[in-house]
Amino acid sequence: MEMSELCSLQIALLCCFVMWDPVRSIWLDGAEHLNSISGHPLIIDCKVYEYNGEQLSWSSPGHNPDSPPLKGELMDVNGQKVFRLTIENADSNDSGLYRCKTAAGTEEKVVYADIVTVRALGTNVSEGFDATLKCEITPDNVAGSITWRRDGLPLDQIPSLKDRISLEQENASLTIKNAKLSDAGTYVCEISLRGNTIQTFKENVVLQGQPYRDETVPADKVFSASEGSVTLKCPVKGTPQPQVFWQRGEDVLEPDDKYTMTDVDGVASASLEIAEPEKEDFGEYVCTAENVMGKVDVTFRVISATLAQIPGGDSEAQEGGRGAGLSLWRSPPELLALLALATVLVVVARVL
Repeated sequence: MEMSELCSLQIALLCCFVMWDPVRSIWLDGAEHLNSISGHPLIIDCKVYEYNGEQLSWSSPGHNPDSPPLKGELMDVNGQKVFRLTIENADSNDSGLYRCKTAAGTEEKVVYADIVTVRALGTNVSEGFDATLKCEITPDNVAGSITWRRDGLPLDQIPSLKDRISLEQENASLTIKNAKLSDAGTYVCEISLRGNTIQTFKENVVLQGQPYRDETVPADKVFSASEGSVTLKCPVKGTPQPQVFWQRGEDVLEPDDKYTMTDVDGVASASLEIAEPEKEDFGEYVCTAENVMGKVDVTFRVISATLAQIPGGDSEAQEGGRGAGLSLWRSPPELLALLALATVLVVVARVL
Protein backbone atom coordinates (compact mmCIF):
# COMPACT_ATOMS: atom_id res chain seq x y z
CA MET A 1 0.00 0.00 0.00
CA GLU A 2 1.39 3.30 -1.00
CA MET A 3 2.01 6.03 1.52
CA SER A 4 -0.72 8.25 0.12
CA GLU A 5 -3.31 5.47 0.38
CA LEU A 6 -2.24 4.70 3.95
CA CYS A 7 -2.64 8.34 4.95
CA SER A 8 -6.07 8.50 3.37
CA LEU A 9 -7.15 5.39 5.30
CA GLN A 10 -5.86 6.82 8.58
CA ILE A 11 -7.68 10.09 7.98
CA ALA A 12 -10.92 8.24 7.20
CA LEU A 13 -10.66 6.15 10.36
CA LEU A 14 -9.95 9.27 12.41
CA CYS A 15 -13.00 11.03 10.96
CA CYS A 16 -15.20 8.05 11.74
CA PHE A 17 -13.92 7.98 15.31
CA VAL A 18 -14.59 11.70 15.76
CA MET A 19 -18.06 11.55 14.23
CA TRP A 20 -19.14 8.40 16.10
CA ASP A 21 -21.05 9.28 19.30
CA PRO A 22 -21.70 6.04 21.16
CA VAL A 23 -25.11 5.88 22.93
CA ARG A 24 -24.52 5.29 26.57
CA SER A 25 -26.74 2.58 28.07
CA ILE A 26 -29.82 3.75 29.97
CA TRP A 27 -30.18 2.47 33.52
CA LEU A 28 -32.98 2.65 36.08
CA ASP A 29 -33.12 2.96 39.85
CA GLY A 30 -35.55 3.79 42.65
CA ALA A 31 -37.20 2.53 45.81
CA GLU A 32 -37.59 -1.20 46.22
CA HIS A 33 -40.55 -0.93 48.59
CA LEU A 34 -43.02 1.80 49.41
CA ASN A 35 -46.29 2.17 51.28
CA SER A 36 -49.35 4.19 50.40
CA ILE A 37 -52.77 4.76 51.93
CA SER A 38 -56.05 3.56 50.51
CA GLY A 39 -58.04 6.39 48.97
CA HIS A 40 -54.92 8.40 48.11
CA PRO A 41 -52.94 8.36 44.84
CA LEU A 42 -50.27 5.66 44.58
CA ILE A 43 -47.18 7.37 43.13
CA ILE A 44 -44.13 5.32 42.09
CA ASP A 45 -41.05 7.00 40.65
CA CYS A 46 -38.51 5.13 38.54
CA LYS A 47 -35.29 7.14 38.37
CA VAL A 48 -33.83 7.32 34.86
CA TYR A 49 -30.12 7.83 34.20
CA GLU A 50 -28.40 8.41 30.85
CA TYR A 51 -31.75 8.67 29.10
CA ASN A 52 -31.31 8.07 25.37
CA GLY A 53 -34.88 8.46 24.18
CA GLU A 54 -35.73 4.78 24.52
CA GLN A 55 -39.38 4.05 25.28
CA LEU A 56 -40.22 3.13 28.88
CA SER A 57 -43.23 1.33 30.31
CA TRP A 58 -44.81 0.19 33.58
CA SER A 59 -46.32 -3.23 34.18
CA SER A 60 -47.65 -5.26 37.08
CA PRO A 61 -48.25 -9.03 37.21
CA GLY A 62 -51.37 -8.46 39.29
CA HIS A 63 -52.80 -5.71 37.08
CA ASN A 64 -56.31 -6.45 35.88
CA PRO A 65 -56.13 -6.80 32.08
CA ASP A 66 -59.65 -5.36 31.82
CA SER A 67 -58.47 -2.16 33.52
CA PRO A 68 -56.88 0.70 31.57
CA PRO A 69 -53.20 0.04 30.79
CA LEU A 70 -50.63 1.46 33.17
CA LYS A 71 -49.32 4.77 31.87
CA GLY A 72 -46.19 6.50 33.05
CA GLU A 73 -45.02 10.06 32.60
CA LEU A 74 -41.44 11.14 32.04
CA MET A 75 -40.67 14.25 34.08
CA ASP A 76 -38.01 16.12 36.03
CA VAL A 77 -38.33 16.09 39.83
CA ASN A 78 -35.82 18.28 41.66
CA GLY A 79 -33.38 17.96 38.79
CA GLN A 80 -33.77 14.17 38.54
CA LYS A 81 -35.42 12.60 35.50
CA VAL A 82 -38.06 10.07 36.59
CA PHE A 83 -40.63 7.89 34.89
CA ARG A 84 -43.66 8.27 37.19
CA LEU A 85 -46.62 5.95 37.58
CA THR A 86 -49.73 7.41 39.26
CA ILE A 87 -52.77 5.34 40.25
CA GLU A 88 -55.57 7.56 41.52
CA ASN A 89 -57.64 6.51 44.53
CA ALA A 90 -55.58 3.38 45.17
CA ASP A 91 -56.97 0.50 47.24
CA SER A 92 -55.75 -2.84 48.58
CA ASN A 93 -56.16 -4.43 45.13
CA ASP A 94 -53.33 -2.20 43.90
CA SER A 95 -50.80 -3.77 46.29
CA GLY A 96 -48.10 -5.82 44.57
CA LEU A 97 -45.07 -5.75 42.29
CA TYR A 98 -44.56 -3.07 39.65
CA ARG A 99 -41.92 -3.15 36.93
CA CYS A 100 -40.42 -0.14 35.21
CA LYS A 101 -38.55 -1.30 32.10
CA THR A 102 -37.13 -0.27 28.77
CA ALA A 103 -38.78 -1.25 25.49
CA ALA A 104 -35.88 -3.55 24.64
CA GLY A 105 -36.05 -5.16 28.06
CA THR A 106 -32.38 -4.47 28.69
CA GLU A 107 -33.06 -2.60 31.94
CA GLU A 108 -35.71 -3.14 34.60
CA LYS A 109 -36.55 -1.86 38.07
CA VAL A 110 -38.92 -3.76 40.38
CA VAL A 111 -40.88 -1.96 43.12
CA TYR A 112 -43.22 -3.51 45.68
CA ALA A 113 -46.12 -1.28 46.77
CA ASP A 114 -48.21 -1.99 49.85
CA ILE A 115 -51.55 -0.18 50.28
CA VAL A 116 -52.61 0.26 53.90
CA THR A 117 -55.91 1.41 55.39
CA VAL A 118 -56.47 4.38 57.70
CA ARG A 119 -59.61 4.80 59.78
CA ALA A 120 -60.18 8.41 60.78
CA LEU A 121 -62.49 8.27 63.79
CA GLY A 122 -64.03 11.55 64.90
CA THR A 123 -66.34 12.19 67.82
CA ASN A 124 -68.69 14.77 69.32
CA VAL A 125 -68.03 17.40 71.96
CA SER A 126 -69.77 17.04 75.30
CA GLU A 127 -68.60 20.10 77.17
CA GLY A 128 -66.62 19.22 80.27
CA PHE A 129 -65.93 15.64 79.17
CA ASP A 130 -62.92 14.20 77.34
CA ALA A 131 -63.05 13.85 73.54
CA THR A 132 -60.92 11.24 71.74
CA LEU A 133 -59.97 11.27 68.05
CA LYS A 134 -58.23 8.34 66.36
CA CYS A 135 -56.14 7.77 63.26
CA GLU A 136 -55.88 3.96 63.10
CA ILE A 137 -53.58 2.31 60.54
CA THR A 138 -53.97 -1.29 59.36
CA PRO A 139 -51.55 -3.03 59.44
CA ASP A 140 -50.00 -0.97 62.23
CA ASN A 141 -46.41 -2.06 61.56
CA VAL A 142 -45.98 0.26 58.57
CA ALA A 143 -46.52 3.58 60.36
CA GLY A 144 -43.37 5.64 60.74
CA SER A 145 -44.76 8.59 62.68
CA ILE A 146 -48.05 10.39 63.31
CA THR A 147 -48.46 14.08 64.12
CA TRP A 148 -51.60 16.13 64.68
CA ARG A 149 -52.41 19.65 63.50
CA ARG A 150 -55.28 22.09 63.54
CA ASP A 151 -55.50 25.23 61.40
CA GLY A 152 -52.03 24.36 60.09
CA LEU A 153 -50.43 24.47 63.56
CA PRO A 154 -49.10 21.69 65.80
CA LEU A 155 -51.48 21.24 68.72
CA ASP A 156 -48.86 22.28 71.29
CA GLN A 157 -48.76 25.71 69.61
CA ILE A 158 -52.49 26.35 70.12
CA PRO A 159 -52.94 28.20 73.45
CA SER A 160 -56.54 27.07 73.99
CA LEU A 161 -55.42 23.41 73.94
CA LYS A 162 -52.42 23.86 76.22
CA ASP A 163 -52.13 21.21 78.95
CA ARG A 164 -55.30 19.46 77.71
CA ILE A 165 -53.76 17.15 75.08
CA SER A 166 -52.96 13.47 75.62
CA LEU A 167 -51.45 11.19 72.93
CA GLU A 168 -51.42 7.39 73.08
CA GLN A 169 -50.84 4.35 70.84
CA GLU A 170 -47.83 5.98 69.16
CA ASN A 171 -49.85 9.17 68.60
CA ALA A 172 -52.66 7.30 66.81
CA SER A 173 -55.06 8.30 69.61
CA LEU A 174 -55.59 11.96 70.54
CA THR A 175 -57.58 12.89 73.65
CA ILE A 176 -58.67 16.44 74.44
CA LYS A 177 -59.34 16.70 78.15
CA ASN A 178 -62.22 18.73 79.55
CA ALA A 179 -63.42 19.51 76.02
CA LYS A 180 -65.05 22.82 75.15
CA LEU A 181 -67.42 23.69 72.34
CA SER A 182 -64.68 25.87 70.87
CA ASP A 183 -62.49 22.74 70.49
CA ALA A 184 -64.77 21.53 67.68
CA GLY A 185 -63.28 21.62 64.21
CA THR A 186 -61.23 19.66 61.70
CA TYR A 187 -58.02 18.10 62.98
CA VAL A 188 -55.40 16.81 60.54
CA CYS A 189 -53.60 13.53 61.16
CA GLU A 190 -50.27 13.54 59.27
CA ILE A 191 -48.88 10.06 58.64
CA SER A 192 -45.33 9.27 57.51
CA LEU A 193 -45.14 5.66 56.33
CA ARG A 194 -42.09 3.44 56.53
CA GLY A 195 -40.42 2.22 53.36
CA ASN A 196 -37.40 2.99 51.22
CA THR A 197 -38.89 6.45 50.76
CA ILE A 198 -40.83 8.47 53.34
CA GLN A 199 -44.26 9.54 52.16
CA THR A 200 -46.54 11.79 54.21
CA PHE A 201 -50.32 11.62 53.99
CA LYS A 202 -52.99 13.78 55.59
CA GLU A 203 -56.32 12.57 56.94
CA ASN A 204 -59.04 14.89 58.29
CA VAL A 205 -60.57 13.90 61.63
CA VAL A 206 -63.64 15.90 62.64
CA LEU A 207 -64.58 16.85 66.19
CA GLN A 208 -68.23 17.89 66.01
CA GLY A 209 -69.99 20.25 68.37
CA GLN A 210 -73.20 22.23 68.59
CA PRO A 211 -73.12 25.92 67.62
CA TYR A 212 -71.96 28.36 70.27
CA ARG A 213 -71.59 32.08 70.67
CA ASP A 214 -68.04 33.25 69.99
CA GLU A 215 -67.23 35.27 73.10
CA THR A 216 -64.04 36.61 71.49
CA VAL A 217 -66.17 38.73 69.14
CA PRO A 218 -67.16 41.97 70.90
CA ALA A 219 -70.75 43.19 70.72
CA ASP A 220 -70.18 46.39 68.74
CA LYS A 221 -72.46 49.33 69.45
CA VAL A 222 -74.72 50.21 66.55
CA PHE A 223 -75.14 53.91 65.86
CA SER A 224 -78.39 55.06 64.31
CA ALA A 225 -78.81 57.69 61.67
CA SER A 226 -81.79 59.53 60.36
CA GLU A 227 -81.09 57.81 57.06
CA GLY A 228 -79.07 54.68 56.52
CA SER A 229 -79.12 51.12 57.80
CA VAL A 230 -78.36 49.00 60.86
CA THR A 231 -76.29 45.80 60.68
CA LEU A 232 -76.51 43.00 63.23
CA LYS A 233 -73.82 40.30 63.17
CA CYS A 234 -74.50 36.93 64.76
CA PRO A 235 -71.19 35.85 66.41
CA VAL A 236 -71.59 32.07 66.17
CA LYS A 237 -69.37 29.11 65.33
CA GLY A 238 -69.77 25.37 65.18
CA THR A 239 -68.76 22.13 63.45
CA PRO A 240 -70.42 21.20 61.15
CA GLN A 241 -70.87 24.76 59.92
CA PRO A 242 -74.18 25.99 61.34
CA GLN A 243 -77.09 27.33 59.34
CA VAL A 244 -78.38 30.71 60.51
CA PHE A 245 -81.86 32.15 60.24
CA TRP A 246 -83.32 35.34 61.70
CA GLN A 247 -86.64 35.86 63.44
CA ARG A 248 -88.68 38.78 64.65
CA GLY A 249 -91.38 37.49 66.92
CA GLU A 250 -92.85 34.44 65.24
CA ASP A 251 -91.85 35.57 61.76
CA VAL A 252 -88.80 34.12 60.01
CA LEU A 253 -87.17 36.91 58.03
CA GLU A 254 -86.41 36.51 54.35
CA PRO A 255 -84.17 38.72 52.20
CA ASP A 256 -86.09 41.58 50.59
CA ASP A 257 -85.89 45.35 50.18
CA LYS A 258 -85.89 45.78 53.97
CA TYR A 259 -83.57 42.93 55.00
CA THR A 260 -80.24 41.89 53.50
CA MET A 261 -78.40 38.80 54.77
CA THR A 262 -74.73 38.11 54.08
CA ASP A 263 -72.07 35.63 55.17
CA VAL A 264 -69.67 36.20 58.08
CA ASP A 265 -66.48 34.11 58.29
CA GLY A 266 -68.02 31.40 56.15
CA VAL A 267 -71.30 31.23 58.11
CA ALA A 268 -74.14 31.91 55.68
CA SER A 269 -76.66 34.66 56.54
CA ALA A 270 -74.89 35.50 59.81
CA SER A 271 -75.21 39.23 59.12
CA LEU A 272 -78.57 41.02 58.97
CA GLU A 273 -78.81 44.53 57.55
CA ILE A 274 -81.99 46.51 58.22
CA ALA A 275 -82.45 49.27 55.67
CA GLU A 276 -83.58 52.66 57.00
CA PRO A 277 -85.12 51.41 60.28
CA GLU A 278 -88.40 53.06 61.28
CA LYS A 279 -90.66 52.80 64.32
CA GLU A 280 -92.20 49.52 63.20
CA ASP A 281 -88.69 48.03 62.85
CA PHE A 282 -87.80 48.52 66.53
CA GLY A 283 -87.85 45.49 68.81
CA GLU A 284 -86.08 42.19 69.33
CA TYR A 285 -84.34 40.22 66.60
CA VAL A 286 -83.20 36.65 67.22
CA CYS A 287 -80.58 34.83 65.19
CA THR A 288 -80.64 31.05 65.51
CA ALA A 289 -77.58 28.99 64.54
CA GLU A 290 -78.30 25.28 64.09
CA ASN A 291 -76.48 22.13 63.01
CA VAL A 292 -76.97 18.39 63.57
CA MET A 293 -75.51 18.71 67.08
CA GLY A 294 -77.89 21.39 68.37
CA LYS A 295 -78.58 25.10 68.21
CA VAL A 296 -77.97 28.41 69.95
CA ASP A 297 -79.97 31.66 69.96
CA VAL A 298 -78.58 35.19 70.14
CA THR A 299 -81.00 38.06 70.81
CA PHE A 300 -80.51 41.63 69.62
CA ARG A 301 -82.58 44.65 70.70
CA VAL A 302 -83.06 47.48 68.24
CA ILE A 303 -84.69 50.51 69.88
CA SER A 304 -85.61 54.04 69.01
CA ALA A 305 -82.74 56.49 69.23
CA THR A 306 -85.09 58.88 71.07
CA LEU A 307 -85.97 56.30 73.73
CA ALA A 308 -82.31 55.49 74.21
CA GLN A 309 -81.69 59.07 75.38
CA ILE A 310 -84.69 59.38 77.73
CA PRO A 311 -83.98 58.28 81.34
CA GLY A 312 -86.08 55.20 82.00
CA GLY A 313 -87.19 55.08 78.39
CA ASP A 314 -85.58 51.68 77.99
CA SER A 315 -83.55 50.42 80.95
CA GLU A 316 -82.03 47.53 79.00
CA ALA A 317 -80.90 49.91 76.29
CA GLN A 318 -79.23 52.21 78.82
CA GLU A 319 -77.33 49.24 80.25
CA GLY A 320 -76.06 48.37 76.80
CA GLY A 321 -78.68 45.65 76.39
CA ARG A 322 -78.37 42.73 78.78
CA GLY A 323 -77.23 39.50 77.12
CA ALA A 324 -76.63 40.13 73.45
CA GLY A 325 -78.86 43.23 73.23
CA LEU A 326 -77.64 46.01 70.95
CA SER A 327 -79.02 49.57 71.17
CA LEU A 328 -79.41 52.24 68.55
CA TRP A 329 -78.02 55.59 69.77
CA ARG A 330 -78.48 59.04 68.41
CA SER A 331 -76.21 60.24 65.65
CA PRO A 332 -74.01 63.34 66.27
CA PRO A 333 -76.31 65.73 64.29
CA GLU A 334 -79.28 64.75 66.47
CA LEU A 335 -77.23 65.24 69.63
CA LEU A 336 -76.27 68.75 68.49
CA ALA A 337 -79.92 69.56 67.84
CA LEU A 338 -80.88 68.37 71.34
CA LEU A 339 -78.06 70.40 72.87
CA ALA A 340 -79.24 73.54 71.05
CA LEU A 341 -82.81 72.91 72.20
CA ALA A 342 -81.67 72.45 75.81
CA THR A 343 -79.73 75.73 75.65
CA VAL A 344 -82.81 77.60 74.40
CA LEU A 345 -84.94 76.11 77.19
CA VAL A 346 -82.40 77.18 79.83
CA VAL A 347 -82.38 80.76 78.48
CA VAL A 348 -86.19 80.91 78.42
CA ALA A 349 -86.38 79.58 81.98
CA ARG A 350 -84.03 82.29 83.23
CA VAL A 351 -86.01 85.03 81.49
CA LEU A 352 -89.23 83.80 83.06
